Amino acid sequence: MMLSRTITTRLSRWLASGTAMLATAGASVALAADSAQDKLQSLFDGVAGKTAPGTEAPSSTHLLAFTMLGLGVISILVWHNNRQPKPKKVRQVNHSRKLMKQITRQIGLAGDEVRQLKLLADIHQRTSGQPLQNPLTLLLCPSLLTHSLESNDVKIDRTVISRLARRISQKPKA
Repeated sequence: MMLSRTITTRLSRWLASGTAMLATAGASVALAADSAQDKLQSLFDGVAGKTAPGTEAPSSTHLLAFTMLGLGVISILVWHNNRQPKPKKVRQVNHSRKLMKQITRQIGLAGDEVRQLKLLADIHQRTSGQPLQNPLTLLLCPSLLTHSLESNDVKIDRTVISRLARRISQKPKA
């Protein structure tokens, strides 16, 4: 994708610079062939609206046709450059739910233990007014866990919490 965009950009730059060089070269050849007197005479005739014998003045339809052709080429180049798909957004790496899921898998927490931790985090927020970003914070800070347990809420399953506390307090086997 990126390669074709680069090629298209280079092609459009090359085309624009080539057109500019051809126009400049054609004008310089035409100017070199005329003498100073011819230049002044054609300038005066152009201002007066006269044309040289044997030549006819370009009509406004020719000028309009060339202008439309130039605008068409430019619009096709712009369309071709912009039709490339936009790059995809970078996915969020530190998603809180994915992080919690990964940590609970590594620690080996059961579903009911995670639900009880979420309940305790909600109780902590109601009693202290400070929200916890992640319920696993209760495992890292035992004072928060005991503060939440002191609320004596009916929904708390103390057997699940005590099992969790025993397992976390055990020293890991080396």
